[in-house]
Amino acid sequence: VTISPSLLLILFDYLLGGAPTEAPDADGLLKSRGLPVVERRLFGHVVDTVGTEWGKAWSTVVDVGLKSLRVETNPHHLALFESDEQVMITTYEVSFAGTEGTISFILPLTSLRPVQKQLASSVLDAGGEDDTSWREPLADALCNVKLACVAELGTAELTLRELSSLEEGQIVRLNRDPDTFITLYIEGVPKLEGKPAVQHGNLSIEVFGAVRSEEGPAAQEKKAS
Repeated sequence: VTISPSLLLILFDYLLGGAPTEAPDADGLLKSRGLPVVERRLFGHVVDTVGTEWGKAWSTVVDVGLKSLRVETNPHHLALFESDEQVMITTYEVSFAGTEGTISFILPLTSLRPVQKQLASSVLDAGGEDDTSWREPLADALCNVKLACVAELGTAELTLRELSSLEEGQIVRLNRDPDTFITLYIEGVPKLEGKPAVQHGNLSIEVFGAVRSEEGPAAQEKKAS
């Protein structure tokens, strides 16, 4: 397991209860002092945690895990396998606390030989069609995802001359009637329609339904009128 130095030191700060505001000079610190005993134990804790989750993910295929043997900050001292041995590398780009870095997993292909037949098989136990244990955790994770919601009140086209001549108090006419439904864009995609409202003294949008090509709320209101 390899972790970018700056990302690793920021992670250490958080594990020790700190809240760093900027990335440290990781390369300089590692060259001057290396990793003290406490940080080496923290790295082992990180590896153990990753190994536990890795084992859960692979549990339907084979029992696997990770064990921290030693920590090296100098790549020249890292010799885990022969230089001509084939390995599988999986790299993840990580952004954490304003710092960007990578976490990589290097796995010698020789370690996969005992399970080569299982990996080559197209039939793996995925828990069965009736297994719904994954639904609730997935739903909880999705419900916590933050999305950008934009209500478009209307648009207007102006020439540069008209724009530069605007003065305080002037009115810009939009392309919507006050009674027309307002489109709500979720992550830039039109998803909902509603009308302006006031909720607890704040300007808000009252949602009437989802955007539809023909039968949306706006079209239904037009039919009713």
